[in-house]
This record gives sequence, structure tokens and C-alpha cells, in this order.
Amino acid sequence: MAILKHIANKNAEYGDIKRYLIFQHDKYTGNPILDENGRKFFREKYYLEGIDCDPFTFDIECKELNAYNHKNKNYDEIKSHHYIISFDPKDNTETD
Repeated sequence: MAILKHIANKNAEYGDIKRYLIFQHDKYTGNPILDENGRKFFREKYYLEGIDCDPFTFDIECKELNAYNHKNKNYDEIKSHHYIISFDPKDNTETD
């Protein structure tokens, strides 16, 4: 069964969510997992998809769009919505 996770982001640093999706994080603390040199580990697999945007330039596009429309100027406003779909690896074998 797939799990859908919604993240309503109030952080004005849009790149944080992209880094969360690309790099491994501790599931209890949410902190990035680092090697002995302080570098982050990439996730084994990840898929980024954007609707009307490029996921790798998402942060820049959000800032430009908000500035153009005079939106999200206050700290407490939701800046973006992200949805993460996680599939159980067993789903692939159960449907065969």
C-alpha cells in the first residue's frame, strides 16, 4: 500500500525541501545523515516530478513566482505544498 505524505512548507528557503527529498535523513530527528567528512548521503532511489515546474529549479521558480504575484511575504504563510508518495516494495511482488 502506498503512503502519501503532505508537507505544508512555511520555510522561505524552498531549497530545504529539495534537499530533504534527495538526501538521506534520520527518521527520528529529521537531520541529514553525514559521512565522516560531513557530506550528505544521497537516497538510494528517489523520483522527483514537477507539475508546471522543473523539480531541480523549483526553489528559484517559487521565489520568482511569489515576487511576481506579490505573495508569501509574511513568515506565517504557507509557501508551498509537497506530496511524497512512498510505495511498499512488497506491492510489486503481491500483484504478480
